[in-house]
Amino acid sequence: MRRLLSVVSAALTVAVLSAAPVAHAAPGPVPVQVLAINDLHGRISLTTGDESRLVTGPGPDGVFGASGSGTRDDEFTRVGGAMNLATTVHTLQDDFRGKAGGSAASFLVSAGDVFGNSPPVSGDYRDEPTIEVANALGLDVSTVGDDEFSHGTQELRRLSAATDGQFTDHTTACQGVTPGVDGCFGQGEHAFTGARFPYLAANVVSRATGEPILPPYQVLFTPAGVRVGLIGVVTPKAPERVSAAGISDVQFIDEATAVNRSVRELRSDGVEAIVVLMHDGGSLTGPAALDPNGCDQLSGPILDLNSQIDPAVDLIVSGFTHAAYICEQPVPRGQPRLVTQAGSYGRLVTDIRLTLDPATGDVDRAATYSARNVAVTRGNPDRQLQAIVDYWTAGPANQPAGDGEAVSVSTPAPPLTDSAAARRALGWTVLSVGVLTLGVLGVVIWLRSRSRLRD
Repeated sequence: MRRLLSVVSAALTVAVLSAAPVAHAAPGPVPVQVLAINDLHGRISLTTGDESRLVTGPGPDGVFGASGSGTRDDEFTRVGGAMNLATTVHTLQDDFRGKAGGSAASFLVSAGDVFGNSPPVSGDYRDEPTIEVANALGLDVSTVGDDEFSHGTQELRRLSAATDGQFTDHTTACQGVTPGVDGCFGQGEHAFTGARFPYLAANVVSRATGEPILPPYQVLFTPAGVRVGLIGVVTPKAPERVSAAGISDVQFIDEATAVNRSVRELRSDGVEAIVVLMHDGGSLTGPAALDPNGCDQLSGPILDLNSQIDPAVDLIVSGFTHAAYICEQPVPRGQPRLVTQAGSYGRLVTDIRLTLDPATGDVDRAATYSARNVAVTRGNPDRQLQAIVDYWTAGPANQPAGDGEAVSVSTPAPPLTDSAAARRALGWTVLSVGVLTLGVLGVVIWLRSRSRLRD
């Protein structure tokens, strides 16, 4: 009997040890990918005209734009559409993860104006279609842009939906609207649930409390447990570009001041890898200004903002000016810093690759610190995104019989982020060990009862 109990105990020990994390030496570098978009403006269907064109090279004359003779022979390609944006994002993520391994983390972010000033396919439905697209893309976080305020602060809260209840983002997705009339238009799997990602607004504060109306920053986790902080700000010119009546309850404060305050809070909490998502930017004015991966004579507010922002910020992803650039700008009392922008209308994705030092939690710029703008080419559209765009192109009222009747059907769960997947894996491990332990203990009790019966 004791031998049987010893075997059972040994089995339990082996089971627990095999499920427990294996101790390793010092953890290695943590690869991180930040995929960035900006100024989508509800362009979820295929764009047309100039919005669909992207210059990819200078042409035979070797000059971007007009040559000395006044002719232009730039090379260009047709780009855009949410279904192609999804394919580009997935391709870049697969490439990164294939090279970086299991500790890699990939985040999809936006520098604002996901919606607003949108075409009818989104605008006619209060931009709910674009939020559905952003959810399906797996967007992890976005800063607000000026056009996110085009419907007013209350509508922004509704579209963003309740995030964490700590700020004023407590409005639910269908609160204050009549479904199918002035909001919550989609049915079935397209029923509106609000953004599944947080909108950030560090420099948009309540006139009543002086606190941000939406979260000022978000902390994301890599599978290795290293944290990345993302701060969101918007141009203080927003009040000049939207209806004053819709934003009367808020005030737009200085961007750099708001960023630096958030940096102090993040660092006090031990977060050292910090990214700013800024709906403000600059423009290129040099001869090669059309080069989507160039930085020919950058000008505009981004220069002063970069100089004023804490050197602890590792990267600025910008927007607002609809320009495309990849720059490294000098920082007073700090290292040169990447400043990027991906044009507009879903034509480009910025692929930013970093390496985090697990000992410090900071970006190791001597290891990997690079960015490039990648064209959202057409030809292999993502089926899920294509189906979403097709639904809204036809409209909820024009679906085939049987479609869109089950309004109460829940939408699919949002894609797991790398950190969420790691937490779920750990949860299953703990559950498995618990079930196994209970099973083994049951065997022990049964054996003991049989022994007593024989005695």
